[in-house]
Amino acid sequence: MSLWQLAACVDGWNKTHSASAKPEPPSEEEFDAMKRAHGDA
Repeated sequence: MSLWQLAACVDGWNKTHSASAKPEPPSEEEFDAMKRAHGDA
């Protein structure tokens, strides 16, 4: 593994596990669509 590849892995790890990037919750419609898609409606 090159130094560049290691740096890319570290950047990806930090981005994924960062506390500053909060994902948006699904809307009511998106949530209902997900439930229907998985048979939980």
